Amino acid sequence: MKKLNALFIVLSLGMTISVSSLVKGSSLITLSASKNTPTDTIGIGDSKKVDGNYIGGMHISTNNAIGYNIYNNVITKYTIKVASKDELLSVLKNAGKGSIIYIDDNAVIDLTNSKDIHIPDDVTLASGRGKQKGRGALIFTTLNGTLPLLDPGNHVRITGLRIQGPDTSIGKNAYAVPVSRGISSSGGSYITIDNCELYGWSHAAIFLFNGANHIYIHHNYFHNNQRTGLGYGVCLDKASALVKANVFNYGRHAVAGTGATGTSYEASYNLVLPNFIGHAFDMHGGIDRKDNTNIAGDSIKINHNTIFLRDYPGVWIRGIPTHTAYIQNNDFINLDSNKAIKQTDKIEAQFLNKNILMRNNRFSKK
Repeated sequence: MKKLNALFIVLSLGMTISVSSLVKGSSLITLSASKNTPTDTIGIGDSKKVDGNYIGGMHISTNNAIGYNIYNNVITKYTIKVASKDELLSVLKNAGKGSIIYIDDNAVIDLTNSKDIHIPDDVTLASGRGKQKGRGALIFTTLNGTLPLLDPGNHVRITGLRIQGPDTSIGKNAYAVPVSRGISSSGGSYITIDNCELYGWSHAAIFLFNGANHIYIHHNYFHNNQRTGLGYGVCLDKASALVKANVFNYGRHAVAGTGATGTSYEASYNLVLPNFIGHAFDMHGGIDRKDNTNIAGDSIKINHNTIFLRDYPGVWIRGIPTHTAYIQNNDFINLDSNKAIKQTDKIEAQFLNKNILMRNNRFSKK
């Protein structure tokens, strides 16, 4: 693959650029970070469409009722179709670069006792969520302690699947029951995860660490990832990602970062529904890492999100970013301006207002 556009200039410069997402082999699907998403809007917009698709890959009514799946970029041509565990694992083991592995739309595959299932470089794993309002194939595990279920290589796309974990409960203790992750990448790059439903992952549905970069997570539906003290839709540790046009419900944090140097993310055009047990967008600080610093990641961009929370902040930066946190054009529903956005120091004693830019956010009641 010769043509690759830089993705995360957006994080360091605070500006929107086009994003190219490598999906497989010699084909490149270009997804623009600005197409159909004008920067002068507040929140996700009335149409609830971003880049030509409904956020979360599904129709959502005006009262935020979850409706049918619909997605325009469903895979229609593939290298091989599978419908069972044995077929899937065998094909993945032997997949060549450029392969598109399609799981039958009606397949229900129990992957219990399988973990760290590797998706080789330049391979697409797909099913048909959103095709004719369908839900797509279901792959799942019932084994707590699955860390992770899927391990994508570089230049991988995961699309159109339901990926179910073993634990949708909140619980009373973070680690009383072994935690699980759905998709995890250590140092991977150019990974796209789109149009999936991810739920039941007690630690994180998606965990990125050890320098993972150029990760594009868009048009997914995250729900019931809500273990007390954990419960992340997307969690980053010394990694970077663009998290765009997703729906989050029944979680603790939609997106969270450890705040360690090298941790950055953009969260844009997402819908956060009210059934949360913590704040939506997070960046940890020294108080969480216990390293006696105030560092809260490198760059953070949180823009054009619509956040329906009442009891928790929409954004909480728990220290000072090395560069800047841009928090703008968000629509905070049922949160007052003095509660929607927080920034605290290493002992959570004060609002810092350092290396953070807040502008053009809206605060309303519904």
